[in-house]
Amino acid sequence: MVTASISTHCRSALSFGDSSIEFAKWIAFALMLVDHVNAVFMDRQGGVAIEVLGRMAMPVFAFVLAYNLSRPSVNFQRVLRRLLLFGLVSMPAHAFLFGVVGPWPLNIMATFAVSVAVIMFLRSGDRLSAIALFLVGSCLVEYWHAGTGLVVAFWLFLQGSRLGFPAIVAAFGALCLVNGNAWALFAFPLLHIVRLSPVAISRSRWAFWMAYPLHLSVLAVLTLELVFFPSGSTFICK
Repeated sequence: MVTASISTHCRSALSFGDSSIEFAKWIAFALMLVDHVNAVFMDRQGGVAIEVLGRMAMPVFAFVLAYNLSRPSVNFQRVLRRLLLFGLVSMPAHAFLFGVVGPWPLNIMATFAVSVAVIMFLRSGDRLSAIALFLVGSCLVEYWHAGTGLVVAFWLFLQGSRLGFPAIVAAFGALCLVNGNAWALFAFPLLHIVRLSPVAISRSRWAFWMAYPLHLSVLAVLTLELVFFPSGSTFICK
């Protein structure tokens, strides 16, 4: 009974308006940009403050996606198609910047695509396929099982599932292990602040989708500039 009351209270505290959830998405994008700049140009030595900001991006994105997937009118197939499309478009720049072995691991769009596909199987009642895809598909993407698991855990929680709360705890524990720190937990107070914020942002249809591959391409170009013109880059001031 105590766990049920905690879950009910948490779900009510995670009730966002359309403007707030859009605001959270763009904050997550800004945090991701900070994280990528830290990784590409500072070798992740930008300091604790930058590391904290960067580590909050993924869980905020995961919550925003899970929240939108909980909407009654969501078109899962359309979301999945867009994630696959823009993940594919982003693959060359992402592989150049962050690839460990060729294009692997696949970028965050692929992480979210696997998450959406797992949820689609869960909604259809095909738990075996959902588990198989989660176990295998998560091996190929950024943040591995921690990333896909966090999206699914948030979605289960927002659906009122009894598995939601322990799944979130497990996913965050795994994410902290992947990151090597616990800074991702600061996503919770950040989401609370965003939820109470009076900032009004209209929901954009294509801006965010385009922003992901665009920012990776810009970072890739700047990196090439530093490699070939280290003392006189045309894009970066001395």
